[in-house]
Amino acid sequence: MAVRCAILGMVLITTSTAYAQVEVSTLPGVSYVDLFGYEVDIDGDVALCAAPFDWLPGLIEYAGSVAVFRRTTAGWGLDAILTASDAAENDRFGACVAHSNNRVVVGGAVDQVYSFRFDGVSWSETQILGPIPALSSGGFGRGLDVAGNTLVIGSMFESDAAFASGAVYFYTSVLGNWVLDQKLSMPSPFGFDFLGRDVAISQDGNVVVAGAAPTDEALSSMLPGSAHVYRRVGGVW
Repeated sequence: MAVRCAILGMVLITTSTAYAQVEVSTLPGVSYVDLFGYEVDIDGDVALCAAPFDWLPGLIEYAGSVAVFRRTTAGWGLDAILTASDAAENDRFGACVAHSNNRVVVGGAVDQVYSFRFDGVSWSETQILGPIPALSSGGFGRGLDVAGNTLVIGSMFESDAAFASGAVYFYTSVLGNWVLDQKLSMPSPFGFDFLGRDVAISQDGNVVVAGAAPTDEALSSMLPGSAHVYRRVGGVW
């Protein structure tokens, strides 16, 4: 499950026992402008911490990165730094992250979602997903979540049904690759619905909640927003 973190520059890791702080993690050379800690997620002994404004080598401004931390008997330590294979300026890779069963998915600002897998030794990029049809400003990947073999991605600015009404993409893992099952829009779409602004999936991968909410105060006064629940029955959402 993806979780938004408001702490910049470090990650605080706690346990469920009275929620005691057990670790403060950061990276050498991290700057407040990197927004390290903007987006985080945890699954078992692996935690993700995104820095969507990170500058990559070669002065690639705001390309973004995701730090992977792993817990061992010695505590939490850095396992890997994930970046996009096609990193470019202002990609903001890491604006949204999710992790399940040694698979990580990362969204950004360029309508692409990157999938990574841990093979027991190292992390590698395995797939780049995009909206259908291809868009340049559909918001694909601003909201995403993964559970086991099920991946859901929101595309809040898509306008297939109505202007910026949004859409939600449902994927299943087949032989290690994410395959699109369905793409759904609002039942009665209107302009500026923004379906898919955020999404969450149950642990068994069979129930999804997708938020549809305005992006600014002026719109929210006219469009109060809503949450839509999807259930998979017989392989169909």
